[in-house]
Amino acid sequence: MLIDPESLAFTSIGGFSVVRDYGRGHDEGVTSADAVGNKLIAIDRTLRKLCFVDPESKTIFRTLPLKGALDYVRFVEATGEAWVTEPKDHRLEIFPLLGDSTVERAESALLAIPEGVRGLSSSTTPTTAPTPTSGRVRL
Repeated sequence: MLIDPESLAFTSIGGFSVVRDYGRGHDEGVTSADAVGNKLIAIDRTLRKLCFVDPESKTIFRTLPLKGALDYVRFVEATGEAWVTEPKDHRLEIFPLLGDSTVERAESALLAIPEGVRGLSSSTTPTTAPTPTSGRVRL
């Protein structure tokens, strides 16, 4: 579902999971997304996939399977990568992207975070991520 920030109009995008009886908190459907230029990346927790969305054509133009129990996705502009947090597996799954927001290669890299990751933000300065026990880890 896309929301136009000016008109607040809703636009549905097909191809994501559909849950008839929602009831498990944020463990179902699309739970996190981020902008990559004029495209979007989103994670579908039900399908366990990273989805690449073109808002202009209102389509998913690529999906990739995720290896772990996913939580958040963020585009890290400084490195040109999509980072997916997998807190139960104590790691990040990292996908290198090309300039047009498509995936450079389908194989992801895994970065172990021994205490797990509970969120993620990035900037042009070093990136940090909150952990359940010690506060933050610098990435």
